[in-house]
Amino acid sequence: MEQDLHRQTDRQTDRQTDRQTDRQTDRQTDRQTDRNAYMIENKLYKTRKFVNQWLILGIVLLALGGSMCYSLYRQHSHIEADSREQLATQARVIDENIRHQITEANLILEGIRDDLPFWKKNKSDKARINWRLRALSDAMQGVRTINILNASGITVASNRDELIGRNFSEREYFKVPSQNPDISMLYISSPFKTIFGVWGINLSRVILGTKGEFAGIITATLDPEYFSVILKSVNYAPDMRSYLVHSDGKVFVTAPVFKDIEGMDLAKPGSFFTRHIESKQTSNLFKGLSYSTGEKRLAALRTIKSDKLILDKPLVVAVSRNLSSVSATWRQEALVQGGGCVALAFVSVFGLHLYQRREQKFRLIETGYVAKLQESEARLVLALRAAEQGIYDLDLRTGEAVVTPEYALMLGYDPAEFHETNAKWIERLHPDDREQVAAVYAAYVKGEVDEYKVEFRQKTKAGDWKWILSIGKIMERDENGNPLRMVGTHTDITERKRAEESLIKNEEKYRVLIENHPSGLVVHGADSSIQFCNSISADLLGLTKDQMIGKTAMDPYWCFFNEEGNPLSLDEYPVNRLIRSGERIKNQILGVRCQEKEKIRWMICNGYPLFDENGQLMQAIITFSDITDRKLMEEQIARSLKEKEVLIKEIHHRVKNNMSVVSSLLSLQARNITDDSVRHFFEESQQRIKSIALVHEKLYQTKDLSAISFKDYIKSIISEIISLYRINTGLITIEMDIEDIELDLESAVPCALIINELLTNAFKYAFPDNRRGVLSVSFKETEDNRFILTIIDDGIGLPEGFDYKQATSLGLQLVAGLAKQLGGTFQLKSDNGTEAVVVFAKKEQGN
Repeated sequence: MEQDLHRQTDRQTDRQTDRQTDRQTDRQTDRQTDRNAYMIENKLYKTRKFVNQWLILGIVLLALGGSMCYSLYRQHSHIEADSREQLATQARVIDENIRHQITEANLILEGIRDDLPFWKKNKSDKARINWRLRALSDAMQGVRTINILNASGITVASNRDELIGRNFSEREYFKVPSQNPDISMLYISSPFKTIFGVWGINLSRVILGTKGEFAGIITATLDPEYFSVILKSVNYAPDMRSYLVHSDGKVFVTAPVFKDIEGMDLAKPGSFFTRHIESKQTSNLFKGLSYSTGEKRLAALRTIKSDKLILDKPLVVAVSRNLSSVSATWRQEALVQGGGCVALAFVSVFGLHLYQRREQKFRLIETGYVAKLQESEARLVLALRAAEQGIYDLDLRTGEAVVTPEYALMLGYDPAEFHETNAKWIERLHPDDREQVAAVYAAYVKGEVDEYKVEFRQKTKAGDWKWILSIGKIMERDENGNPLRMVGTHTDITERKRAEESLIKNEEKYRVLIENHPSGLVVHGADSSIQFCNSISADLLGLTKDQMIGKTAMDPYWCFFNEEGNPLSLDEYPVNRLIRSGERIKNQILGVRCQEKEKIRWMICNGYPLFDENGQLMQAIITFSDITDRKLMEEQIARSLKEKEVLIKEIHHRVKNNMSVVSSLLSLQARNITDDSVRHFFEESQQRIKSIALVHEKLYQTKDLSAISFKDYIKSIISEIISLYRINTGLITIEMDIEDIELDLESAVPCALIINELLTNAFKYAFPDNRRGVLSVSFKETEDNRFILTIIDDGIGLPEGFDYKQATSLGLQLVAGLAKQLGGTFQLKSDNGTEAVVVFAKKEQGN
């Protein structure tokens, strides 16, 4: 029984143990199931979180990259737009200078041409004329040679003795005006090689003879060196090219000088020049392949025209820049920003990757995967290396620092041998940067700035200097707030610094160009206050820069005058006009006088507005050049013209008086003649002289001295004839249909004699025995530029079979001869009276 009891007890114990084991196994299974479910749920949560983080980072990087690309695009557009504006401005500057030079040269040529009759009349010797031409060429900048060529193309006078007697009839600048002479035209020849071996352009004016025939030309050869200086003055960058081109396409002057391009024909299909000419616009901007250099260039072309001159062919100025050079600074900035953006992307990507890996690290620790954590740390090192940034961890108590390999590599050291300390870092620091670095660190430790960020130079192992951007943060402080540990990055910014220095140098070159520009330049703010001015502007206004900067038009330092010498109101000051209207000011001529000066200096002024992106005026740029000498020359020319006008009037007056004396002598002589036929001849001669004298009288009474009104003349000559022959105006009715026609002296004298002869015949022979009648006088101009003089009477008419061509009458022979002299025709017919018609062509102006 005892054994059975033990066996029963053992069976009960086994059953209890089995039940306990089963319960424990179930609990473990449940816990494992719960753990697996938690890990699966946690993994899914972290997966969704990681995906969202990458999505957000991708959006941010795309937005940052897009913003950077848009910013670079805007910068590139602004740079190109600024270059376009600068090139257009420089082309306008050249245009104004060369147009001014051509105008002055034209005045010289016209003055010489006007003085030629005076020189011939006074029989000036050739040596004296050549001396005058040398004096004019010496006084005129930009003119190399002045020649006077006769109708055969032979040089009869010149400022260069070696050119006198040479035949230039085969030159294009002689052939063109000789084949189509126009006295009002200024002929500009195509560039040609002179006999002195240099390129030249001739400005020519036609000389006409007494009968309007071609008598030669006066030419002025432009000096290429002078125009080269003008072109060089606008080249504000080494890659700039400035050309002066004839409208035929041939290059005259280049700056810098390119011998291969001088004389080159740019009139080729698709070239900038051809596109500009075909556009028929005054100015154009082109971008593309340059025909002359084969480079991609940005070019501004401008046709030099003058509202005051008639040019047969204009000149074209071309200013261009190499497109690669224009955008060089932008490319450097794009590389810097692109590199920074790529570095930021790498840092962000690997930073996020590190963050996620660190989160995974805790999960991996829980699951035992430590090796993967080490792999993520290695990837972080690769990310920092790709970003070319070095990291340091500095113990501020000991001065010892732990750095990444990139830190050592950017300074040229082998990372395995490099050991960084605070003392060694200070030793490598550039002496000029130590004070600045210490000040930034002190301000950061005191809390005056939020971060330690400073740029400085560090000496490399090779001995040269590299610019470093250092950003750091204090990670630990003691209980008193003293720093213990500092962590930060070092970035190599040497290339960026070089780009900044290059930009500063370019800005300085631009400032030097403006400072040394031959014209005055003043920059006003929107309130008209002066923000900038160059030295030339101060000199022209008789002030100093200090007296000008900050001043406005309200300040009493200077006073402006109009061309009549009257003071301008403040509203008419150039800068106030520009600010008020927002429009350009072109070639305003005004006088300027400052407080300390008594004399007025004359300026030609131009104004240019600058607007911001919203269309608001930011600045007003005023440029002006001294034209005092030109103004004095114009006044001298005006006085000279006035003196000539008085002299010509006096000549006409004396001719009229002398003819009146002759007429009076004939009248006195006729009184003593008893023979009626002889006395008749004297009276006719007397009347003819009076008709000529009346022409001179009318001429010196006119304003321009070049033509007389025949409407007044015919009325006066009728009165003279009625008085001389004692015509009874009660019997003869005079009808006049005369247009307001003016004739010059060359046509007026023969026309006056014709009218005198025909009217005298009508009054004397058409109405015998006190017969009543009507005498009609008509003088008109037709649409085809012809004059028709008609004198009709209803008198007794001509004898039957009368032929005026066979008549022995001096009067009708004189009329026929004078009509031929005018290049016209004379017809006489009788039908219920007598009708005389004279038709002759109108002379072209200048012929």
